[in-house]
Amino acid sequence: MPISPRIRNLPTIARRTCGALLTVCVLFAQSGSRTAKPWPGWQQYQVILWSTGSPAAPADWLGRIRDAGFTAEECSAGADCGRFVDAHLGFYFENMLPELAFLHSREALYKADRDAYATSRDRRYLVRKPCLDDPAFWDQISGRMVSLAKEQADHHPLAYDLRDEPSLGSYSSPMDYCFCPHTLRAMRQWLQKQYPSLAALNREWETSFSTWDDVTPLTTFEIKEREQQALSGKRPENYAPWADHRAYMDFSFSNALERLRSLVHEADPKAPVGIAGAQMPSAWGGYDLWRISQSVDWIEPYDVANSRRIFRSFLPPQAPVVSTFFGKDIPQLQMQAWRLMLEGDRGAIVWDDDESRAIQKSAPGMPLTERGRGLRSVFEEVRRVAPDWFGLQPENDHIAIHYSQASIRA
Repeated sequence: MPISPRIRNLPTIARRTCGALLTVCVLFAQSGSRTAKPWPGWQQYQVILWSTGSPAAPADWLGRIRDAGFTAEECSAGADCGRFVDAHLGFYFENMLPELAFLHSREALYKADRDAYATSRDRRYLVRKPCLDDPAFWDQISGRMVSLAKEQADHHPLAYDLRDEPSLGSYSSPMDYCFCPHTLRAMRQWLQKQYPSLAALNREWETSFSTWDDVTPLTTFEIKEREQQALSGKRPENYAPWADHRAYMDFSFSNALERLRSLVHEADPKAPVGIAGAQMPSAWGGYDLWRISQSVDWIEPYDVANSRRIFRSFLPPQAPVVSTFFGKDIPQLQMQAWRLMLEGDRGAIVWDDDESRAIQKSAPGMPLTERGRGLRSVFEEVRRVAPDWFGLQPENDHIAIHYSQASIRA
């Protein structure tokens, strides 16, 4: 199927409806170009427990999870992570920067903007809180990030998790963040690197801005109105003023992750820095998976829309990829564990809550459940084989599927 040169040339998708592209350019291609780096602790397959609730015997909890076959647990910012060293367990340090997501106490901020924008369509509700292009935000959090990493460096965490389920908005839901003056200023500078001149941008966008300072993208509501006008007038649609904004926001989000990774590595260059709960490819939320793969050292992706395979294709070979295991179906979990290890996963996160406990943590003695016994058996087998498997190199069969974020926007 021929692809229009105007589609192929990034950053814009202009003057074409591009619907057919969605069948062509959706998945993954070659691996990332960064040098592979072996991270301490990840030469072994890690089995990490993420458990809700409080244990009946807190002093015995870490010993109990070690006996249950787990090699590590999550440790949240503000908690005493040094106790893992004493218990001969690993840990990953999670949720370093709450501002990367709109969860828990921050959920109301997003909902207020979303509801007000949907009703009024007023751009003043499209200012992300905080704006990731605001210099004051970076002045505020840079020292905090370095301090958090310094506190944990001597405890040798397996990884630093910048945020669980991070996003520009709420996961990958459609929200036109961000129209903050800081973002518009940064986007205009970015656009000047994408277009040879303001005249070239005006031709592509079909606009008539007189100065770069006037350049302002269109929201989703506005681009849909423009689309309807074009269809009514039997003219080709042009989504460029919207598509370029979404492309810049992908850049802004991945650039924020890169800056945060650099801050953590100032204090601890020996542990990988990344995110957990990564979302599927989307025009919203900042989820250009290629860009994100270049901004993190490790990742835990939700395996939706082939996201796990896409990330594995783009990350360096030894970058830890881990997946979360839910549910009680042990045969299914066994298949999942082997499949993902053979595809390159370096570990597993076992979700443990009241619906599916591995350990009856609120009961006297904190006994293993049937699920816990099954998982221990599964991961004992996987851990025995994994170190030898990690030393193998995959063969390149010279077949690739092109990943196109521009097509996803289309």
